Amino acid sequence: MNGSDILFPTITGLKKRAKIKRKRMAIKGNILSHSASLEAIANDYGFKDWNTLSATVLKRMAHCPVDEGDNVTGTYRGHRFTGIVHRIEARKFAFKNWYHLTIQLDEAIDVVEFDSFSALRQRIQCAVDETGVTAEKLSNGNPMLALELSQ
Repeated sequence: MNGSDILFPTITGLKKRAKIKRKRMAIKGNILSHSASLEAIANDYGFKDWNTLSATVLKRMAHCPVDEGDNVTGTYRGHRFTGIVHRIEARKFAFKNWYHLTIQLDEAIDVVEFDSFSALRQRIQCAVDETGVTAEKLSNGNPMLALELSQ
């Protein structure tokens, strides 16, 4: 397995998973050290050890336009928004890194154009490239989501 088709969380996300694994194992009576739980997570992702997994993830995340916990602004379906990056996962697709973001919005956005009903979104999930835009486009040609990145 070369990791090209795997969705990778950030290093922080992987460490959270290791902590959860450690707690679950302790409940079952199996005590794992911190390093053993990191190694177990690496094995779960098909890597021989934590160092190989973490190096792969760091390389994948090197060009990610945002970090977990960042405050972000941008447009989604033509609506301006502000929010916080809740989660990031990276995946290589078609020789390009894509970053799957979960953004918790400060204020809900109505994503329906009709007056007769509404569909409010408080959380957005999307995949952006290193420029912070989605590959998906609206009918007007603009990206579905575009982050405003400071240079």
